[in-house]
Parts: sequence; structure tokens; C-alpha cells
Amino acid sequence: MKDNIFIKKCTEINEEEFKCIFSKLSETDKIKVLKDKRKITSYYLLDKYLKKFSSKTIKDIYYSKNGKPLIDAVYFSVANKDDITVLAVSNYRIGVDIEKIKEYDKTVLKYFFKDEEIKKIKTNEDFFKYYTLKEAYVKMTDDRLIKILDANYLDYNYGTIVKGEYVISFVEDVDGK
Repeated sequence: MKDNIFIKKCTEINEEEFKCIFSKLSETDKIKVLKDKRKITSYYLLDKYLKKFSSKTIKDIYYSKNGKPLIDAVYFSVANKDDITVLAVSNYRIGVDIEKIKEYDKTVLKYFFKDEEIKKIKTNEDFFKYYTLKEAYVKMTDDRLIKILDANYLDYNYGTIVKGEYVISFVEDVDGK
């Protein structure tokens, strides 16, 4: 699965690449990019992937009622943190999340984790590994009613990558649950 996770800094996209990708976007997606230029990186990564592995294009993007970007027959998820964008692509429903490892407020543990999960959290890195797995699960299911506390990724294919000061996690529904 880690072969299908792509990471790029928005500062690595030059003006020519920006203009090229921007010209391919729908009017709705152009507005999103103009509000936050970092979003172009998501479209850039997805465009490169689609050119190589699919007949679909970024013009085929539509959105779920909860705002998740979708393309028929292509399962993907995007996450952004600071100037880094992560794209995860799969043959199955997938969610991805990224967070920067930093000191966290220990009083939030009870809002995000069950007691047995809290016992496993010993470091800042542990906190963000488990937190990003739960966020990735919520993204995979596209269910905003799920509370992060109840997000259960354990029944799915999942993994975590630590890249520098960032934790990237994915959850993938390989069994079609």
C-alpha cells in the first residue's frame, strides 16, 4: 500500500505546472484553489496519477454530500498539513491523514480515544499515529456522524508512515465492509 501514497510540498510546484493544472479544473475547484493555493497540490498529484493509471481526469471529480472528492472507479483520499499534501490511491475505499508531531494537550485524550487506546499512547508520536488512523478511518467512510472516539480502523487494512516530523496514516477497506 505504501507504494500508492504520494507526498509533495506545494512549494515544489512551479508557476507553469500551477497554470497547467489550474486550467484543467472545474470552476468550483478553481474557486477552492484561489482561496487556498496549496490545494493545487492535491489536483497536481491526482492528475499525475490519473494520467499514468486511468482514463479518468481531474475534470471527472465530483463531491459526496459530505464534500469528499470522488471519481468513479478510482478510490483516493487527500490530506494536507502545512505545505505538505498526501494522496493515497487504492483499488478499495481509502482514507488518509497527516499531522505534524508536536506536543499535544493530554486533556483531549478522553475525547479521542477509548481507555484501552489511551494505555498505548506513551509519546507525542504515538498520539499522532493513533489520531491520524482514526481521522483516516472517518475519511474512508465519508461519515461525518462518526465521532473520532468511535472510529474503529482495526477491522481494516491500515498503516502509518513517519516522515520527518510528520505522521501519515491510511485506512483501506480491502474486504468491502
